[in-house]
Amino acid sequence: MNKQRAIPWMDILKDWKQRLAKIPYSRYWKYLPGRLQAHLGIDDLRLLYQRIDQLIHLLVHHSLIEINKNFYELLGQEMQESISDVNWLAYDALTVPSNQEVTS
Repeated sequence: MNKQRAIPWMDILKDWKQRLAKIPYSRYWKYLPGRLQAHLGIDDLRLLYQRIDQLIHLLVHHSLIEINKNFYELLGQEMQESISDVNWLAYDALTVPSNQEVTS
């Protein structure tokens, strides 16, 4: 009875995306690599939705094992941007350097 079969992660993640609060109780949670469990084990549902969406997009080109192995290369830059939730390009556009000196 110990049969091994591939887990359909794409379908599972799409299902999890619809039921965010039930992710840790899923029977597939224990098969998720530890690094990804830590990445998805957060309470902020908006951020969790974004992270699952990122994983779904990465699963198109990479296997779950590759994503876990190259976690920081694949998700590192996106994680840095989402930590502060600041669009730095828009912020930089607001801070146009002034050529005039302020005199008091």
